Amino acid sequence: MILCLLRHGESIANKKNILSGGVIDVELSEKGVKQSENAGKILRDIKFDIVYTSKMKRAISTAYLVENNIGYNFPSWIKDHKLNERSYGIIEGYNYDYLNNIFGKEKMYMYLFSLNSSPPKGESNFHVYSRVKEFYDENIKNNIKKDINILIVSHFTVTISLMAIIENIDLNKAYKSLYIENAKPIIYEIKNN
Repeated sequence: MILCLLRHGESIANKKNILSGGVIDVELSEKGVKQSENAGKILRDIKFDIVYTSKMKRAISTAYLVENNIGYNFPSWIKDHKLNERSYGIIEGYNYDYLNNIFGKEKMYMYLFSLNSSPPKGESNFHVYSRVKEFYDENIKNNIKKDINILIVSHFTVTISLMAIIENIDLNKAYKSLYIENAKPIIYEIKNN
């Protein structure tokens, strides 16, 4: 089984250095479109049986662009809210520099990378991990036994959570040390046992 994780291509918010999470739904930038098309070309040699995406525009657009460049239509598409990006509450939609000035760099680091801390009215990284683990247990574990190839197109914190699950990485370390680039495939070959 091949399991490929793909963070969406650069979004308009990424380009403007704006924190967009699970509430603000933005499209891809021109660069993000090209990144997503390139990801499709990179993945041409893998025949995916199922594609999972979040319900957010930037992930769905990335998946469509991958499909348009991979050389075949995906047989099965499933959009799941458990793959949506983390809600950052009241800090979502603002430029990072502005947020650092308002809250301070230490507080922003805690909001973004701490496991259990969350911005006001937002989710913690642990909450994201919990819903992603639920998604993984419900969808991916069963498909490992079927030996099918899966593409998951999602977001930064969701991809980190998936990597922590797959690689059995300590969550605190994962959120503080992993950086997930836009539209760069992360490919796992998972054996049935």
